[in-house]
Amino acid sequence: MPADYPPEIVKEGQVTVVALGPEYENLDEPRLDALTDVLLQVAETATPPIVVLDLSHTSFFGSAFIEVIFRMW
Repeated sequence: MPADYPPEIVKEGQVTVVALGPEYENLDEPRLDALTDVLLQVAETATPPIVVLDLSHTSFFGSAFIEVIFRMW
């Protein structure tokens, strides 16, 4: 469960990087529900507001994840 495995959030220079690990290989609805609040909070509090999502371990996401990305923007 993603709640048990929060994404790694690191600051690299002025960029906030959210790295989704192997447990986020498939961003289906239940996983995305648990992750959305974290992503929106990161986007809201990042200073400066530059956020990179590391999806190197993610092989599937649906249109609901694209909506979350728009909400982060």
